[in-house]
Amino acid sequence: MSRSADAVPADASALDREPSGWLSELKPAAPGPRFDPSVPHPARVYACWLGGKDHYPADRRAAE
Repeated sequence: MSRSADAVPADASALDREPSGWLSELKPAAPGPRFDPSVPHPARVYACWLGGKDHYPADRRAAE
């Protein structure tokens, strides 16, 4: 049995249609908050205390 035949719908025009049913009710996710490296983050401050390398100057200042 060939799996490639199962990968494409028999009606290829179905790929061009708008979603229907519950899919049409889904909304795109809102963009998350913007990243601000000037604000310390507890996880990066902790990483700084542990001697890690993934932190910013604001995290180092907060760790002192």
